[in-house]
Amino acid sequence: MAALAGKYTISVDHLAQSQTLTSDAKTDVKAALGSDAASRTLKFVTADGKEKSISLTKDQTSLTALRDTINKSDVGSAPV
Repeated sequence: MAALAGKYTISVDHLAQSQTLTSDAKTDVKAALGSDAASRTLKFVTADGKEKSISLTKDQTSLTALRDTINKSDVGSAPV
């Protein structure tokens, strides 16, 4: 759907800030990552400023488990 011809005013309230996290390459996407802690918490801040958290068990720390857990949560992002 295209915008109708005309004059428009757009206001930007907040600009996103980039963040980059890096690690060594992972060859096993099902291997547990991080410490031996029984649980972990991921915290997200949504576009409207609300904080959302996802609690992870030790079994949810592989790359595939992280992806699946985030995609099944309600943190306000599109699945990857």
